[in-house]
Amino acid sequence: MSPEEIADNETVMPKILGTMNTWLTENEYLAGPNMTIADLVGYHELAHGVILLGINLSAYPKLHTWFWKINKIPEIAEVETTVKAISASLIKPIIYGFPYTAPSNAVVAFCKCAEINYEFVRIDAFAGEQAGPMFSSINP
Repeated sequence: MSPEEIADNETVMPKILGTMNTWLTENEYLAGPNMTIADLVGYHELAHGVILLGINLSAYPKLHTWFWKINKIPEIAEVETTVKAISASLIKPIIYGFPYTAPSNAVVAFCKCAEINYEFVRIDAFAGEQAGPMFSSINP
């Protein structure tokens, strides 16, 4: 995410969350007294920010309550589990490291514990590959 996108999120997100919170002060769900497709779509859009980016909803009490109420619906939880599994299978981080160092081993251990599918590209620190053109092009 670029610095501009981060700055935009910091100003736009509170407005969006505030508007949703206001809607929920008047109704139990986004479009009225009953759950609709608006709630399902709104939840799934918001879930990425809350679950993956750590957006805190505590400043929006009605939205917070609504979000976690929908999150507890068994079918929603099943979809979230499936989406996470698909995302994990599509996103395969590449770890560039030297297998005998603590930093490389820590990242590999984390991936294994979190069951993250990863690719390990060995960098030969003794040969100075970490300072070579291939490595400096990806980590200037």
